Amino acid sequence: MANKEIKEIDPNQKLELSVTDILALITKLQADQAKLLADTGNKNAEVLSESLAKLSPHYKTPDQIANDKQLKAVSREGELNKLRIKKRQQHYCEHKSGQNGRQRRGESAFFPMKLCTGEVIAVCCYCQKVISSINPKHEKFWKDITYTLAESGQISGLNDPIEAALGRLVGDEQDRVRSSRAEYKKVIQNNLENFDDD
Repeated sequence: MANKEIKEIDPNQKLELSVTDILALITKLQADQAKLLADTGNKNAEVLSESLAKLSPHYKTPDQIANDKQLKAVSREGELNKLRIKKRQQHYCEHKSGQNGRQRRGESAFFPMKLCTGEVIAVCCYCQKVISSINPKHEKFWKDITYTLAESGQISGLNDPIEAALGRLVGDEQDRVRSSRAEYKKVIQNNLENFDDD
């Protein structure tokens, strides 16, 4: 194949192009540029987007993401352990004043308070166990309380104070208290039926 010689073009030479020639030239340039972008543009765009993402302050490498997940899991387990320890302390607490070595008087360590719903709660000063007057399972704790009852402002017009008091509990605790109250009512009802007042 023979090389064609390129004729030198005089820059001062007058060039005449029609509008059709100019449009054809622009169309060819656009087609060449589109082909060039199709070949290299996608790769460049990917590299550019990755580089911009890495410059972002919110960008995290896969190792950082894995580390964050591990830290969250460790933190969650630590919080669960705190709750387990607190429950264990509450289980083994005597709820009696003087249990930490001071003079024991056999009095309850619960401090009672009447809430605005009418419910009376008490908190142990040692383990922070909260007992409620509406939960029959807590009745055994109430007999020794000697401290003065503190009261908050009362709300008037509550249709069902028990349901209002249950509103502060989580769903499964509400269900347990309701079922416990129903069992307690059955026991009381059976005892009243069997009561003979000769």
